[in-house]
Amino acid sequence: MQPQCRKTLKGDFGELPIEVPRDRHGSFEPLLIPKHQTRWTGFDDKVLSLYARGTPSLISSITDAVADEVKAWQARPLAPVYPIVYLDCIHVKVREGAVQVKAIYLAIGVTMTGEKEVLGMWLAQTEGAKFWLQVVTELRNRGVQGIFIACVDGLKDAPRQSRPSSPRPPCSCASCTWCGTA
Repeated sequence: MQPQCRKTLKGDFGELPIEVPRDRHGSFEPLLIPKHQTRWTGFDDKVLSLYARGTPSLISSITDAVADEVKAWQARPLAPVYPIVYLDCIHVKVREGAVQVKAIYLAIGVTMTGEKEVLGMWLAQTEGAKFWLQVVTELRNRGVQGIFIACVDGLKDAPRQSRPSSPRPPCSCASCTWCGTA
């Protein structure tokens, strides 16, 4: 595992803790946030100034490039087993013409080495068991075969709803709510 240097980046958005890779010889040079920089001010102003100068096509191409990377990230294969997966939903205000409240579904897994990994994020109008079933099915389709502990809060019938009814090979974990062997 590569050593990490932790620092807190401050900006108009508040504070954001980040980890920057470092190497033994100190030759790693971060590109987005240079060494010793702790403030990232004016980022929004820079994007708006690009737009104001008549470069919306540049902003569109940047957005398109990021969108392709996001789609690739969303479809990436996942590990076959996660000892713990946290499933939760947050509600955020989104401006689509008018301000609307939308549900963002989150799946965060703890790997076999103990590291947290964001498995996915999904946007929906509201939170419900049927959408959670879609989330869990997508995780299975991306390679997850077993979850030892699924942490959920306040979702009625969560373990039963999270098990797709289609036939599947038995889970190698011997006992979990994911595969129904518990």
